[in-house]
Amino acid sequence: MAVKIRKATENDLERILDLANQVREFHIRIEPEIFIPMNREKFRELYKGYMSDEKFLFLVAEQGADVMGYLYAEFGGESLYTSPRGCVLTEIGVDESFQSAGTGRILFDALKTECDNRDCKKIELSVYLANTRAVDWYDKIGFRKVMAKMILKL
Repeated sequence: MAVKIRKATENDLERILDLANQVREFHIRIEPEIFIPMNREKFRELYKGYMSDEKFLFLVAEQGADVMGYLYAEFGGESLYTSPRGCVLTEIGVDESFQSAGTGRILFDALKTECDNRDCKKIELSVYLANTRAVDWYDKIGFRKVMAKMILKL
C-alpha cells in the first residue's frame, strides 16, 4: 500500500503525540542530561498552533488509515548574521516499525516540494550528534555540517 502525504489536522494530534513521544524517548536514551519527558498537553497546544499558522508546514505520512510519520517546518525569518533562513526543518518522526522503509524520505521530499513552491533557497535543521543514524541520513540526502552547538555541564 502506498504512503500518502497530507497536511496534518487536529484529528491527527493524538497519533502525532504518540510518535513525538517515541522521538523524545529515543533522545532521552541518547542524551539523558539534555532531554526531559514530553509534556503531552503542552505539545498538543504547540502543535495545534503550528497546524493553523501559515508560516509552518505540518505534514503526516499515512498508509491506509495509519499515521506512520510526521514532519513540521517553519518558513521565513530573518537573521542579522546570515541570509534569510528560508525553511527550518524542526522535527521529523517516523514510527519505529516503519523506519528504514522510505517514509522519512517521502516526508522530506514533500517538504522540498513546498520549499520550491515558496521559493525557498535552503533548508536548515539541527541534529544531536549522538543521533548518528539521523546524522548519517541527513548527510546521505545532501545536508552539510556548518555549525556546532556546544554545551558545558555545570
